[in-house]
Amino acid sequence: SKYVEQVKDILARDLSEGMYFVTGNLTKEIFADDCSFVDPTNAVTGLSKYVTALGLLFDPAWSKVILKDIRVTGPNRIEADWRMGGWLRTEYFPWQPRVDPFEGHTIYTLNEEGLIIKQEQTWSISGFKALQQTFTPVPGPRTQLL
Repeated sequence: SKYVEQVKDILARDLSEGMYFVTGNLTKEIFADDCSFVDPTNAVTGLSKYVTALGLLFDPAWSKVILKDIRVTGPNRIEADWRMGGWLRTEYFPWQPRVDPFEGHTIYTLNEEGLIIKQEQTWSISGFKALQQTFTPVPGPRTQLL
């Protein structure tokens, strides 16, 4: 797609500045409405569902995404490497769990219109480990993890 470089630049900003994995703050115009979002713990179809789900998880004040690298790897493919971690929202997780920093890789697939139709994540930790941390209380005051 002739838009793949532009989409990559917008994703780079949304990941490094917007940290959208923890904030939900992404540029909706570059995603197809029926985009599928897949990670080791979850699969969601639909942009609005995904954005809603993101807003329920991490506390953006206590969480971070660090973009390590993003590149175009095919005519309709962008890949990103990143690190993230943080504390989950106390209004939904009153036992104050945190997800320790981990590495991730995302593959974005674009459709003919140049919109992202699939976002697929793999992580350096298992989905089980991530879910386990979600249910583990962390005593004492919060500290920044990244």
